[in-house]
Amino acid sequence: MDEALFKSLTEKIYTAALDEAAWSGLLESLREYFHACGSTMMCWQRADDYPPILTFKSDCDAEYLRKYGTYYYKIDPWVKAGMNTGITLDEPWVGLGDTLVPHDQLLASEFYQDFLRPYDQCHLLIAATESTNEILASFSFFRPPKGPAFNIAEMDDLWTLAPHLKRGSI
Repeated sequence: MDEALFKSLTEKIYTAALDEAAWSGLLESLREYFHACGSTMMCWQRADDYPPILTFKSDCDAEYLRKYGTYYYKIDPWVKAGMNTGITLDEPWVGLGDTLVPHDQLLASEFYQDFLRPYDQCHLLIAATESTNEILASFSFFRPPKGPAFNIAEMDDLWTLAPHLKRGSI
């Protein structure tokens, strides 16, 4: 990531930290940078069957958030995999959806078939910025099934931004 772009994105992160209205703009900038078809920032309590307590999506699709927050969070295999590890993190973690849930297993899931597929989302790049015994927070970027999967260089760029995303979101 070039220095000017890094500076621009980190400025947006810290602006969003002070102005809740700026989160959607930040997510849109990150979505564009990662050539993603969608992006979200979510925070959950680790308690069973508890919906996300804070959610932002780059294109502010209220129906997507409503569907996720009323049902699909319960069957999201990526979130279940992340929460079921019991791992707590002092530092952010960056990874790919396939690391959490094998791709074939995702494609066969109700979550993909009924929720992700209609939104043309499949490939995941994620930064877990907070993971304690009580809270899990993440920034997620999605690509369509026919699009390229995220790669190591993009993971490295998200690793570079992750400490700032963590500081900006707590």
